[in-house]
Amino acid sequence: MENILFIVSAVAALAFWVGLVKPSLVGMPNRKKSSLTYLLVCLLTGGMAGYLYPERQSPEEIALDRGKAAQAEIEANQFKYPTTTVTEYRSKNKKEREGIISNFMQSEVLPESDAPRFYSCLSELSATRKDDVRIGIALGWCMDDYKKDPKLLDKRTNFDTFYAQFSGWDGAYRPLERVIKESMNDEDSYKHVKTTYRILMDGAPHAIVSTTFSGTNVYAARVKQTLSADVDIKTGQIITVLEQ
Repeated sequence: MENILFIVSAVAALAFWVGLVKPSLVGMPNRKKSSLTYLLVCLLTGGMAGYLYPERQSPEEIALDRGKAAQAEIEANQFKYPTTTVTEYRSKNKKEREGIISNFMQSEVLPESDAPRFYSCLSELSATRKDDVRIGIALGWCMDDYKKDPKLLDKRTNFDTFYAQFSGWDGAYRPLERVIKESMNDEDSYKHVKTTYRILMDGAPHAIVSTTFSGTNVYAARVKQTLSADVDIKTGQIITVLEQ
């Protein structure tokens, strides 16, 4: 049946062209009727043949298509950020960081419910390791702990709240800046100079944050000072202001 449809379609196509030259040779009274009739027959039979008998693939073609699909799936599931450094990771916004962790979970076929554990682990490592460490290596360290016991990653600290306290404009640490202004003779004279911090992982994770600033004293003279505070990493809040 398939061959018959294709033969009829081919004959109709030939009759269409012959009818344009001499309709009587294909049994038609004029060119218009000839062209309409044979064009319609050609399209109908060709369409039916294509619909009822679509092109069949050879076993080799089927195997090739399956191989391409499998390769595409492997590539789609590969971790895409192994060479990104912890510094580059830290500079990305939260949505991008979560996307990186999600991609890692997919590449390792891990439950998405454990993504927060890996997020905290990489957050801590990106804050405490050398700036040129690649996150592919750092996540490998997280994975080693996870294989021993997933709960080991619960001991890792998410640094997001701590970093969120720094001003994106001048780098000042807002909780410490508030303390400084409250203690000043004239808080309107406050000028931020620089803020630095040192992370300490002994015991509960904390950081020593130091802010250098200037302001006017009771004699209206501008002076420069530095104030430091011990800060809780998890909450971002000041534990205690340190004596200078």
